[in-house]
Amino acid sequence: MAGENSAIKRRKILLYLKQKNPDLVFLNWVGKVLYSVGSSSQRGVAILTQWLAIDAELFGIRCTFMNIYAPAADLPGFFVEVSNEITQFGNFYVVLGGDFNNVRNPNVDKMYTWGIARPSQARKATDTMEEELDLVDVWRYFHTSDKEFTFYSHPHISYSRIDYFLISKSLLFITEQTTIGTILPPTTSVLLENTFCHVK
Repeated sequence: MAGENSAIKRRKILLYLKQKNPDLVFLNWVGKVLYSVGSSSQRGVAILTQWLAIDAELFGIRCTFMNIYAPAADLPGFFVEVSNEITQFGNFYVVLGGDFNNVRNPNVDKMYTWGIARPSQARKATDTMEEELDLVDVWRYFHTSDKEFTFYSHPHISYSRIDYFLISKSLLFITEQTTIGTILPPTTSVLLENTFCHVK
C-alpha cells in the first residue's frame, strides 16, 4: 500500500481492519520497512525483508502462511526462493498472498495494454511455483472474467492486478468468498479479502 507513512492514513487503515475483525491480515507497507535486516527463524516464523512466513493452524488445519512483497524488477529467483521456503515448511496447505509486482494474465488483469508484451521471467516463475505447489489464484478462480484492479501506474496510464492470494487447491472447499475493494479511496490502499468458513 502506497502512502502509509502518513500517521493518519495508517490509523484509518488499522481502524478499518479492527472493525472488520479479521482472523489474519497480510499488509504490505510501501516506503516503510516493518521487519528489517537479514533473516531469522524461530518458533515457526521466518522473517526476511521481502517476505514473512508463518507455520500455523487455520481451523485445525496445519498451514503455511506467507506474505510477500516481490521486487519490481524482473527477478524470477525471488519466486524460486519463495517456493523453496514454502516447500521446507512441509505443510500440505498454503496461503500465499501479497504484492507480486507482476501481471499474471494481461487479458483480464490489466487495462490499457499497449502493444504486445512478452511474459516476464518473474511471471513464468510464478506460474511454475503455482503449478509445483498445486496453488490457485483464488480470486480469479471465483471471478473468471471479472476485471478488478489493485494498482494504478501513472507513467503507463494503466490499471492492473498485481496483488494476489494463491492458496492450495485443497483449501477451495472452505473458501466462501474473495473480494477486491478499496480501503481509503482514491488511494491505492486495496483490500483483497478472502473468507474461509469454519470446518467442523
